[in-house]
Amino acid sequence: MTPSGEDEPFDGILFDISESGLHIITIHPLKEGETISIKSVVTLPSKTAVVRWCKNYHDLYSKIGLKFV
Repeated sequence: MTPSGEDEPFDGILFDISESGLHIITIHPLKEGETISIKSVVTLPSKTAVVRWCKNYHDLYSKIGLKFV
């Protein structure tokens, strides 16, 4: 995943994948409204998504809801 405006990708765990979006868990918090590019060789072709919400998850991680655009 790569936040828009940045060149450095970061890792996350993808889950709850649907046609409209997905959830991720990552150590990189994102802001609501931020756009990211998702690249996965396993489950999805490259997609762009917007952050709908971001919550603290176990004091180290962020759980993030994304909607495909």
